[in-house]
Amino acid sequence: MFTRTSKYNKLKAEKRQAEIKFENLRLKWNQLVERLNRFGGLTALETAAKNPPQFSKDEIKKLIALCHPDKHANSPISNEITARLLKMR
Repeated sequence: MFTRTSKYNKLKAEKRQAEIKFENLRLKWNQLVERLNRFGGLTALETAAKNPPQFSKDEIKKLIALCHPDKHANSPISNEITARLLKMR
């Protein structure tokens, strides 16, 4: 079956736009990988996972005040996070 030239040109242009979008995403990906490698690559990620940032006692107290269930209609999320913060305290 034959298609009209205008439809072919439209499909060709759409394909080219998709290729350009893919190329831009690939370039951004490579930039992120290069940046990660400058900071130690996978080792840096593994270290960060093993040693998460810690909050001071004062910061934990402030976080509890911010997310307390009384301030959030006793929502399940506020209960969960407050409980975790109380364990950290």
